[in-house]
Amino acid sequence: MTYHVLPIGLTVLVLYIFSLYLSSQGFTARLSHRRFWNWILLVSFLVTGLFGIFLTLRINYRWELSFAESLRHWHVETGIAMVLAALIHLSWHLGYYFSKKSRNAGNQSARESAGKSSPEPTAAGKSSADIAAGRFRPLLLLTGFVSSSSQFILMREAVILGGGTEAVTGLFLWLWLIISAAGALAGGRSGITSLRKMIWTLIACTALAPLLLISISTIILSPGQTPSFYQTLAIMGTCVAPVTFISALIFVRISVIRYNMDLADSGHSFGAETAGSVTAGILTALTVTVRIPNFQLYLLILLLAVVTAVWLLERNVHLKIPAIIIAVLLGAVLFIKPPDPFIRSKLLRGVRAEKSTDTPYGNITTGLYGGELTVYYHHRPLFYPGDVISSEENIHYALLQRDSYDRVLLISGGLKKHLDELVKHPIAAVDYLELDPGLIAAEEARDTVCGTMKVRVISSDPMTFIRENDYIYDAVIQLIPPPSTLSVSRFYTVEYFRMVREHLSPDGVFMCTPMPWFNYSPESYRRGFSPLFNALSSVFSHITLIPGSMLYVIASESPVSPEIAQMAGQKGMINSYVNTDYLDDHEIRLKEEQILSQVDRRAGMNRATRPVSSLFANMLSLEKMGMRGGIITLLTVLIAIPFLFAARRGLLMFASSAGLAGYGMIMIFILQMAVGNIYILSAVILTLLMAGLATGAVLGERLALKKISLCTLLLTAIFVLTGLLAPALVTSPPGPVIVFLFIALPVSGIITGAVYRILTSRDSGMVTGKVYSADMAGSALGYLTAATLLVPLAGTANSCFILAALILISGTVASLTIKQ
Repeated sequence: MTYHVLPIGLTVLVLYIFSLYLSSQGFTARLSHRRFWNWILLVSFLVTGLFGIFLTLRINYRWELSFAESLRHWHVETGIAMVLAALIHLSWHLGYYFSKKSRNAGNQSARESAGKSSPEPTAAGKSSADIAAGRFRPLLLLTGFVSSSSQFILMREAVILGGGTEAVTGLFLWLWLIISAAGALAGGRSGITSLRKMIWTLIACTALAPLLLISISTIILSPGQTPSFYQTLAIMGTCVAPVTFISALIFVRISVIRYNMDLADSGHSFGAETAGSVTAGILTALTVTVRIPNFQLYLLILLLAVVTAVWLLERNVHLKIPAIIIAVLLGAVLFIKPPDPFIRSKLLRGVRAEKSTDTPYGNITTGLYGGELTVYYHHRPLFYPGDVISSEENIHYALLQRDSYDRVLLISGGLKKHLDELVKHPIAAVDYLELDPGLIAAEEARDTVCGTMKVRVISSDPMTFIRENDYIYDAVIQLIPPPSTLSVSRFYTVEYFRMVREHLSPDGVFMCTPMPWFNYSPESYRRGFSPLFNALSSVFSHITLIPGSMLYVIASESPVSPEIAQMAGQKGMINSYVNTDYLDDHEIRLKEEQILSQVDRRAGMNRATRPVSSLFANMLSLEKMGMRGGIITLLTVLIAIPFLFAARRGLLMFASSAGLAGYGMIMIFILQMAVGNIYILSAVILTLLMAGLATGAVLGERLALKKISLCTLLLTAIFVLTGLLAPALVTSPPGPVIVFLFIALPVSGIITGAVYRILTSRDSGMVTGKVYSADMAGSALGYLTAATLLVPLAGTANSCFILAALILISGTVASLTIKQ
């Protein structure tokens, strides 16, 4: 078992330097800085000590506990954090051990610090009065735009780091929003008034984020290493913490300053900041469709932020014009020479990246590794020379089942690497279907003719393609990855399998790769595969399993066989791997029987309304990343922490934000089932939510949304209505689904924005900070639980009902305890 001294050490170091800067510059009180590290020391001490005592008792009394190894792991990891925090504390008091004078001075300093719980406003810099009143709103727009742009782009990098799993995406959003909640609380207590210092600190932290991502990844990860869960957590946490914390703090401070100057209430400030986030969402969604790489876009946004800050904050015209000229020149350099290949070479150590493209579906990097050209997808090798085993398995396991084929559909997995294997079979025509057009371009796949076999290349969502066409295929080979996200899980539902069967000939063959193959698989493997197998067996009469580089599942209405070596020999096929030299049909049969014996027939089916396999696929991904035995504990901690920010005044805001975030995730999943994985449309949905929030925060009172009880009932009604319609929506044509979503989502956002306006109507620094903090924490809870737990376990309909109950209960409590 590996312990993470370096990742934990770097995380502690970055957090300490950032915390020290905030306290020294007046953003937070010095006492708050010390209190924060006191809590770090206390928590790490308690966890280390209590787990250590428990493990000692286990050894003494010889308790047999399945989770003992997990406890030992956490005991050591928190012990590392405790030692580092203790060293920080020691650095504060070194003088105590060397001279009496220093000891007395230290005691006096401590007494003086204890009397100050927040910094003096004048100590934070010049008053905000030196900034024109009309500049506050643009500065809020800038804050929302910069922080959200950074969030959207860094989230793509988190997805790349985690290999595209929903677990890592959810963890990133959770980190971002929880750190924002902490920043909002700090903003409520802060006394800083210098807008220049705040905005330039935000821009500096934004510039720091990619530098931390690159440097810490380079230090922690070895060439070719897939990051563990703790390494991923350390990299993401350290790179997002500065910009996330400071952006929330700045929003609260500007909001309070505007209110104290009688310029605007908190609702208008919230609307302005959210409008900046909406702009960022639209911009980042549009730019990725025209293939602007992540780091090039990040630097362009940073340049735009610098120019805007100079224009708004500086009075000297002679400074503004040169700033614009320099920014334009640097922007031109970024377009002429994008930085992404250089940065990808640093992140993919040992690879000389020649080209890096970011599509709506992921990052595609082409580079030289060991002198050979390799295509990487999410930093994992996808197309590379000599990939003989998987190329042969992907084709022959399915096509050896029949003698000839008129038409074959190959879904994803690459075309060129499979052409040499496809021509070994008598096939009249092949349709190659790829969701990501960037992969088609990277592979340089195009329509062609191989011998007598016609090949057609199609860029489309598989579900959309099958729904909109009436082609009949003799074989459908689906090489889509396992269902580690809700988006991918739709290709492994009983509804999708029925669609595929309708497009197969009477004895047609369907093959998919729903899981990796392990000789010794954990419980999450069995629980994830069982619903998939049950769904497939309810649609097809005959199924066989062939373990290989993946678990190949072959289904048909006619008999299929796992005796691959025998069939290859009978047809005289010359293969490098799929032959009797390497494959043993008897061994394949034994492994198939072993897998089938572990299938739980009572586990239900993976459905569009309840994609349970995505949950266990995510758990399996975490276990592969080294998170063994502590997943339930981790989920419990991640779910519990947001509730720490749900103060009484912000309880309804917490519940409303959690409900809205969860509702948005459910709506995106329903949209993907009905329309397909259309990235722009999904981005528009999230933008509609934020636009609704901004509208409700500004115009809630004019729209007659003045009472918490009314907002509660309206949100509850919308969520219940969606739950009742969910089973029909996931199987409906695209038109009605889109119309419903474009009405329900903005209305939900408007109501939630009105809740924020009501709760902050009697504004003070602490109230705004607490309500905004509850907003962020609630969103963290909603994003985490909806995608990873609620939808897979409870289904889309029940998830909507659960969210409605959460809103109704919290709204009732808030109505009884808060005076309207």
